[in-house]
Amino acid sequence: MSLGIVAAAMTFPRKMSLALMASDFITLGQDFDAVLVLLGIDEHKYVRFAAEIARRLDSNTTLRGDFTLGSIYSRLASGFGGHPKMSKSIPDSSISVTSTPDQIVDRITGDTAVLAAQSPSFQLINQLFLRDYGDCMDLVGECSANSPAWRSAKAELADYLISITELW
Repeated sequence: MSLGIVAAAMTFPRKMSLALMASDFITLGQDFDAVLVLLGIDEHKYVRFAAEIARRLDSNTTLRGDFTLGSIYSRLASGFGGHPKMSKSIPDSSISVTSTPDQIVDRITGDTAVLAAQSPSFQLINQLFLRDYGDCMDLVGECSANSPAWRSAKAELADYLISITELW
């Protein structure tokens, strides 16, 4: 890893992750004629890989490859701690269902970005639809001012994420 970016080398764990992702897509294709996946734009090659595997399935296997595999890509969200993106491959860059309440609060309160476009907290508020469009646009200025309204929005985000992890 250099500069907090996932290494370009295809390591064993990355190969296993890719194989598992492809097998998930193909497994879904056994029961459905069309499979649509939502991934980060940096994972576009994984869908092509799975589609190629499905294309190669023939009468020598019991698996069907005649399903449509489609994808929708989301932009990458900035990672916590100054990391370029949220990723399970970059320690401390994201929040997961295994994050403790203290870790969640620390990551969100530690988000000191003054530009909303670089704030992982702002991006999560948008992507989780926690506020309507107008409120999000208002938060852009609040973020740059680190205002009480911005700090309150981050506290609400932390509470929401903690409530989700407690369900896990």
